[in-house]
Amino acid sequence: MVIKILKQNLEQFAPVTVAEAVAVNHSTGVRRLDEVLKFKIEGVITPAGSGLTSSRTDNAVILNHSNNINPSVDELKPKLIKYDNHGHIIETGDFGKFIITLQNGNYMEYDGSSAKYMHLGDDFMDNNGYI
Repeated sequence: MVIKILKQNLEQFAPVTVAEAVAVNHSTGVRRLDEVLKFKIEGVITPAGSGLTSSRTDNAVILNHSNNINPSVDELKPKLIKYDNHGHIIETGDFGKFIITLQNGNYMEYDGSSAKYMHLGDDFMDNNGYI
């Protein structure tokens, strides 16, 4: 089937699709629906001090981030993370430490971040669940 498109000065004169035939009121004036759908974001808010800037082109919104991000110099530590049923983090906390003390000295500390094994020699005895 041959489709004829009406043009005037090399520009399409009559709509070909439904989106081109519908006129909508947009913040930039009355536009065709196919033009407005390219925006997809009506308003972009970039809070003061956030380092975010936005600019709009004919068919896109461009977001830029201007803040410098420096790597942390602190030692990475494991965290306990609590999620809600949507997968959002709702609480964080530090791991507690489990400390094994023998003869008034710390024998081993465990913070839950990795597997750790304690091997007892034959000089330890199990006395009803107590060592």
